[in-house]
Amino acid sequence: MASTLFDDDDLDSALLVAQLQLDDALEVSRGRKGKARATAPRTDEEIAFQIQAEELSSWKQMYHDHTLAKSLNDALDQDAALLEVYRVMEEAAHADRRVAELVSRGRPVPRPTDAQRKVESREFSLERASRNTTPKPRKRVPVGSGPAPQLGEEEPLDSIWRFDVLSESLPKPGPSVDRFKRVDCVGCDTKLRLTEAVSTTCDHYWCAGCLKSLVEVYLRDESLHPLRCCKNAFSLASISTHLGRRLLDQYNAKRTEYEVSAQNRVYCSTPTCSAFLGSSDAQPAGSPDIACGKCHAGTCTLCRNAAHPGTRCGENQAVDQVRALARESGWQTCPGCFTVVDLHHGCNHMTCHCRAEFCFVCGVRWKNCECPQWNEQRLIDTARMRADHDIGVRARVAQPVRYEAAVARMAENIRVNHGCVWHSWRGTGPGNCEECGDYLPVFLKMCRNCNLVVCRRCSLNRV
Repeated sequence: MASTLFDDDDLDSALLVAQLQLDDALEVSRGRKGKARATAPRTDEEIAFQIQAEELSSWKQMYHDHTLAKSLNDALDQDAALLEVYRVMEEAAHADRRVAELVSRGRPVPRPTDAQRKVESREFSLERASRNTTPKPRKRVPVGSGPAPQLGEEEPLDSIWRFDVLSESLPKPGPSVDRFKRVDCVGCDTKLRLTEAVSTTCDHYWCAGCLKSLVEVYLRDESLHPLRCCKNAFSLASISTHLGRRLLDQYNAKRTEYEVSAQNRVYCSTPTCSAFLGSSDAQPAGSPDIACGKCHAGTCTLCRNAAHPGTRCGENQAVDQVRALARESGWQTCPGCFTVVDLHHGCNHMTCHCRAEFCFVCGVRWKNCECPQWNEQRLIDTARMRADHDIGVRARVAQPVRYEAAVARMAENIRVNHGCVWHSWRGTGPGNCEECGDYLPVFLKMCRNCNLVVCRRCSLNRV
């Protein structure tokens, strides 16, 4: 019986024949039930039926193993094109990263690899490859449920064999789309896997290298606090696994420092140490001194000088000296953190990195004075700078009428949209970033609404 089944090319039909034979055996067994003593030994006929049932059960298990193996093989054949697309994308991403490293070192760009050329071609499409992997419809085949019944036992007809779609009872083979999905890093445009990227609520993705670079700048630039992308703060859980223990500890320490208001921060009075000691508000009344955990020197939280127990202290003399220097130089001092600021373009509304807003003319909190919002000459200077970015410096001489019209348009737009909150960026030419002052020889961004010109990092992490 078994050899006949295995020699048959049509496994489905062979299985159905075996089931019919098993039904006949069960029918005969039910007809013999109750016609012999309970203690009587089984007859040769009953033993033959039992051996046949066991053989059919064993063959049924082999049939299921064969069906599963065939299903997996079919899945690999159907997904071959999709797997090849992912392989090419992986090689192209590795080559792109290598090119970026060479460019950053000032070395010539190598010729594109085969994988890079394939990715850039019009014929290359992940969506097309996904459409071509639609699984073929499968035949409805008999699927057994459990071991074969013993002779003499009743089994419901609906539980002997079920006809169902085989694919519904098997795991779905093939790669996971989310696991292998490729996304672009917003910092360097490198393609990387979705599972390797840090995602933000603004639908941007960051690779580990760009995230580490951003955090390293954050450690020395408070204007990046809180660490954010498009005004959406990074969660600590999302970045902690990409920084490494040492950089993460530095980030947490600096974040704790930045979260204390600038006027309440206390630093070690020893110039060679200057470690952050905490907030002056956290000190108990009558105990103004803090001991440094690094150099063990004491610092007075009232005057920020070395601890002087038993003697009174006045106001912070260093702050008075800074304010006097600012007045002599035409600068202004932030009322929040006492940082000295200068203004060479833009309006008199100043926003410090400590988030304090004040008037550049008189130094008081914003909207608490009657000073003019604009210095007209600074406004025109800002308008000319933005017109240079918009239509080019050469237009000053080549197209003076058009250039002056652009300056007038920029000046009016600055008056109306100087408080732009949600920026819409477009690319523009080389120049200096209005936020950080860095010069970019190739690429800057200009807001379509307020015409603010910034670098890529400031557009993502500052404004």
